[in-house]
Parts: sequence; structure tokens; C-alpha cells
Amino acid sequence: MENSGLPNCPSIIIGGAQRCGKSIVAKWISEDLQMFHLKSDYVRDSLYGELKGKQKRWSASYVFKRILNLFPQGVLAEGTVFTDNAKSVPIWANKNERNIQVYIIGSASDFRKKYEAMSSFRKYNPCWTSKKLDESQLLNLAKHITEKSAANKELCLKYGFTYFDIDPLNFSRDLTKVVTKIKNNILFT
Repeated sequence: MENSGLPNCPSIIIGGAQRCGKSIVAKWISEDLQMFHLKSDYVRDSLYGELKGKQKRWSASYVFKRILNLFPQGVLAEGTVFTDNAKSVPIWANKNERNIQVYIIGSASDFRKKYEAMSSFRKYNPCWTSKKLDESQLLNLAKHITEKSAANKELCLKYGFTYFDIDPLNFSRDLTKVVTKIKNNILFT
């Protein structure tokens, strides 16, 4: 990855709970602004597939930190790895005048709304939840997502990061608004 081919805009991190729209937002922004898009799932599974659990996630987090410190412009890093726990929050992003922007996306609304939206989505769109989870497990996932999102929202308040709460019943509309806000922040920084 050469610095010369990257756009002249600050690198950004998009983190948050699973199934909240991080990948969609990251894809739209990286394509529109021609940023280099790093996905934590890809890095974690491709480079550290043989490692297990926390060790795999820590390794991916370490790689992201190194890459973003080397390339504080033009890189978009995205994934749950940035908000796994309080220790994984990228407070290093704004140190040393790197000015890497951090955005966290979540769905901290009532878990029943999240469950309703995920249940409706998977009826018409084949996704991993329809293959691996029954309705009870999907409900538990919705609870986990809303709890994780609420915790992430608190971390954002603590560290001064921007948090976007996505309404699961207005998913596309809210993601479009998030993309617009992030692009405006990037372009006018």
C-alpha cells in the first residue's frame, strides 16, 4: 500500500456492534472517496485464521493500529474489533496529531425493534443469520446488539467519538444520513 495512491483526506475508523450497518457505510464512503478499505473480518480471518478468539482479535487490532499510524490519510478501517471492549477502543487515533477520525455505529434502541427488523430482513435476503440462527437465537442476538450498542455509546461519550444510533426500522434512511455526515466531516476537515 503506497501513500501516493491514497486520497488526501484523514483516515477513519468505523466501529460498532455487528449487524448495525458498518460495512455498508464503509463501502459507500470508501468507494465514493476512493479510500483504501480495510475490513477487520478479512484481516482477522485471512492473516490470523489459525489463532483463536481473543488472540485473533488482539492481533487484528494491533495490525490496524500499525497501518493507521503509518497511513493517517486515505485509509478506512472498519469492524467490530474497535469496540470489543473498553481496552480495544482506539483512543490512540487522535494522539500524536494523527487526527484519525473515529465513528461508532450502533442500534441501542429497544431490542424488539432490532429483532423485528432482522427477522423481516432475513425473510427476503439470505444472510448468515438465516442459516445459523433460529428465532430464539435471533432474539438473543438482537438483545446482545442493543446492549453492546448502548455500551459503545457510553465509550463514545467518554472518549469524544461520534456515535450514530441507527433505527433498525429505518435502516437505509439512517445509513444514508450517516454516510452524508461522515463524508462532510472528512471533506471539510
